[in-house]
Amino acid sequence: MEHAVPSPRVNFQSMERYMGRNVLLVCKVESVEGNRANVVTSDGGRVIVSLKQTAVDTQFVEFEGTVEAPDQLRETDRAYFGGNFDLSAYNDLCRLSNTDYASLFA
Repeated sequence: MEHAVPSPRVNFQSMERYMGRNVLLVCKVESVEGNRANVVTSDGGRVIVSLKQTAVDTQFVEFEGTVEAPDQLRETDRAYFGGNFDLSAYNDLCRLSNTDYASLFA
C-alpha cells in the first residue's frame, strides 16, 4: 500500500519554505475579487489565493494548494471551517508542526 506524503500546515511565516509544494493554509477570507481571494493567515500575514471555484461560503477556510510565491497560493481543494475559528490556536499548531515537533506531524 502506498502512502502519500501529508501536506504541511503553514502560516505566512512558513510558506516561503514550501515554494512549489502542496500545503494546507487555514485563513480568514477578507474579500473575493473574481478568481482571487484576499486572506489573512493565522499569524497575521496577507496572502492572495488563486481560486479553483470563485464562491467562498464561509469566513474561515482551509485551502489546499501549491505555494507559488511567499504570499501566493494556487488552490487545488478547500474545506469550510465556518464563521467561528480560533486562528491563534491554529497558529500554535503551525509553529509546532514546522519546528521542534515536526516529526509528530509527518
